[in-house]
Amino acid sequence: MTTPPYAEREPWGAVLALGVTQIIAWGSVFYLFPLIMEPLQAGLGASRSAVVGAFSLALMLSGLLAPAVGRLIDRRGGRLLMAFGSMLAALGLAGLWQVTTLA
Repeated sequence: MTTPPYAEREPWGAVLALGVTQIIAWGSVFYLFPLIMEPLQAGLGASRSAVVGAFSLALMLSGLLAPAVGRLIDRRGGRLLMAFGSMLAALGLAGLWQVTTLA
């Protein structure tokens, strides 16, 4: 029985790439919110509490979906799902300029 070529390599390149992409993803999705909170308030005519509450609801929804997403990653692998999630996050951030209501 032969060992597949990928099994002989150290995983550090993949670990480094995953770490860098996760830092970029967290920075652009979650840590961006404090920077865009005031422009969102002004553009929507909403209170700070309402804007922060909407973001908190979005975080709660992602927490509720996390077990199902984790099971999907366990079954199918994470590469495609993570790429799709990154694209969805980028489209969501790009689509913020069209937001007209808090909902």
